[in-house]
Amino acid sequence: MYKVKPDALSKQVVVNGNGLRLLPLEECLFKLPAAFYELRPEMAQIALRRADLNALMRLVLADGSTTIAGRLVGALSAVGRKEDANLLASTMTAVGHSLRVTNPFVVPP
Repeated sequence: MYKVKPDALSKQVVVNGNGLRLLPLEECLFKLPAAFYELRPEMAQIALRRADLNALMRLVLADGSTTIAGRLVGALSAVGRKEDANLLASTMTAVGHSLRVTNPFVVPP
């Protein structure tokens, strides 16, 4: 959990019975800082294995962040989703972005 301004949230936010605002998994992965992969590698691995690639691609393409895209490509590859990682990388390249792929995990999963 972390604090974020309500206007920075997507329109897909769900408010549960306790008043917590819940983001879609893919949006959480997109917003994660690189340090999360070092501090909570197991949580990051579980989330990456469950994430919908199409939702991740929509977020990355809409934002255009090559740093985040490169981190996600490296992370997906590290958790065994190499085909998905390659698809994300080739999609970003096809729309004119140059990626520097980085594996955000300090210890390989």
